[in-house]
Amino acid sequence: MSAHIHSSRELFMQEMRLAGVDVSRETRDRLETMVHLLIRWQKAINLVGKATLEDIWIRHVLDSAQLAILVPRTARKLTDMGSGAGFPGLVVAAFRPELEVTLIESDARKAAYLGEVSPDSTATTSSGAGGNGATGPTGAHPGGER
Repeated sequence: MSAHIHSSRELFMQEMRLAGVDVSRETRDRLETMVHLLIRWQKAINLVGKATLEDIWIRHVLDSAQLAILVPRTARKLTDMGSGAGFPGLVVAAFRPELEVTLIESDARKAAYLGEVSPDSTATTSSGAGGNGATGPTGAHPGGER
């Protein structure tokens, strides 16, 4: 992780403390895994703007975390349509593991990324590629691995 991304993560943690939100070790670990995978997949497909990658913790994770705070405690399900890189759905799932979060993405390559990230969260993916509504990862994997 670059020094700038690391300082971005520290700023994220500071902002969450200022907002009165305790980020548990488990939540932080889920978010770090998500960011690590996003950086790896970013080399193969465009998940976030290249200019925002260094500030991912502030530009994407913090923005999404602010939404997690607003989801009513009585909510049981959340759907993120057009999930792309998983913002805000994956972050909400990390903060609210009791929620059933469904990520819907029509781009098969992005759905494959979401499928890899989802096992480490409470989110499930659904790809609308080809109109088949298939559940789970589909499409290319970075480096051709699987």
